[in-house]
Amino acid sequence: MTTTTTEALEMREAIKKRLRNIHGLHFFDKTPMTGRDQRDNDIIDALHAEAPSGPVGAETWLTHLMLASNCCWQILVNRGPDSFWNSVGQTKGGRLALSATRDLVLAFVRARQRYLCFFPQKASHDIDSILVAYNQHLLERFQESGRMMYHGSPVNWRLPTGEIEMVEAITPQGPVKQLSRNKFELSSGAKNLLVPARCLSPIGKFKHNLMGLAEEIIQEPPRQREPMPH
Repeated sequence: MTTTTTEALEMREAIKKRLRNIHGLHFFDKTPMTGRDQRDNDIIDALHAEAPSGPVGAETWLTHLMLASNCCWQILVNRGPDSFWNSVGQTKGGRLALSATRDLVLAFVRARQRYLCFFPQKASHDIDSILVAYNQHLLERFQESGRMMYHGSPVNWRLPTGEIEMVEAITPQGPVKQLSRNKFELSSGAKNLLVPARCLSPIGKFKHNLMGLAEEIIQEPPRQREPMPH
């Protein structure tokens, strides 16, 4: 394996790790984001081609895609999925293919649903990043529409019923009794529950009304729109 190939694989894995661990989204460990490993790889490679600056650039580009998905919503309603995904993928002069745009955006819409199912006590608008705010707005558009078909073509944004039931059946547990130096008895009634680190809210971070800010940006004229406010 050449050095160039090794570096490309390492970059792909770094981008995956970054995107899979965004707070406010939930992917099952060892399960591909889109459901297929090869599809994940193809999409990450295409995303990296659009944003060659690495993991941070990939997350920024995904933020652009989520914003564009909200801004292009009426294209989906009026013209159908193909025109919609083409328009989203070409945001900011991009060339992301229709299928890659669709599979990436919908994987993250489902990841937001999965997170809210896993943590039903969390308010859906309690959000720490503008990316997740755009994601939540898009999820709510789909939920308000209630449709899985647009102009005769499917848009698979909704989690399957079986997956929702599986997520809801997972009961977080925490330590209630120390049995030995490195062994604890776990219970769902513990005061401090064990959850993946990526699911923890940043401590001491001031939270702006990111849902309100995202809505303002979505409604702005395109030339004035800044997807990553400071």
